Parts: sequence; structure tokens; C-alpha cells
Amino acid sequence: MDLPIGTTYCSACGQQGNTADAVCASCGAPREAPVSEPAVAAPPTAVSTAAVAPGAPGAQYIRQWNWGAALLAPYWLMAHRKVTLGIALFILQFVPVVDGGVSLIAFFYFGANGNRMAVASGRFQDDTQFVAVQNAWRNWAFVVAAFGILVLIASTIVRHGGT
Repeated sequence: MDLPIGTTYCSACGQQGNTADAVCASCGAPREAPVSEPAVAAPPTAVSTAAVAPGAPGAQYIRQWNWGAALLAPYWLMAHRKVTLGIALFILQFVPVVDGGVSLIAFFYFGANGNRMAVASGRFQDDTQFVAVQNAWRNWAFVVAAFGILVLIASTIVRHGGT
């Protein structure tokens, strides 16, 4: 298939674009050598990879669950350059009418999309740093969750008088 001069397909998303552009207008991936045929479209997944350049640090982990983002969403968001969203989620957790729903939605959304958002933040130099940071968030999330469970158990025992 012959393309008009100055046109190519993005090797990341398969969209046709101008070879003069430094990045793909559709997905933001850096332009590489011209490709004369579109890339084979990957089957749809639950987590979009459109905003992540293929070689970005941590890109290979974007389809994995992120426990730190799921359990500590407001703090995790602020640490990953999503300060406004993190503050909004933090405030919404104190609104009794919406807290349960917002927390549940945030748990699943940020757990599923956390790695993609972390890669898109651009704050990692390589895969090793990406994994180390996300593992630290996971570990702290589990510590906070375990502490919360212990407090819940202790308050239940105290409330019922140990009987």
C-alpha cells in the first residue's frame, strides 16, 4: 500500500500521520522510521495504553494491578503528579453521601489504571526505579490496610465488651 508523500503509520497505535511530526497526534508516541503499513491492532483491553509510549519506563507493567494506587489513591495520585485529582478524592472521602461509592470506584479504577498513570507521569528513569517505587507503595498500602483491620477488630471487641 503506497501512502501519500510525508505520511506514515504510527508504530504504536497504527494511526496514519505526518512524518514531520515528532510524536503521533493520536497516541503521543514518538515517531520512528516510516512504516508503510498500519500496525496490527491489538485486541481491546480493560486498561488503555494510548497515552503510554512503548519504550517508556514501566510500560511493560501497565496491564498489572496497582495495590498502592487502589488502597492509597489520594496520596498515590498526589505523588504521581495528579495533585488536583488527589485532593478532590481526599475531600470526597469525607462526604458521607458519596464516600462509599467514590471509594469503591476509586479502588477499582486506580487499581486497574494505576500503572498506566504512573508511567504517563514521566517521573521514572527506568523499569527498576518504576518497580521499586510501585512496590514501596504496595507495601505501605498493605501496612495501612492491616492496621485498619486491626483497629476495626479491636473496636469491635471493645464495643461488645469482649463477649
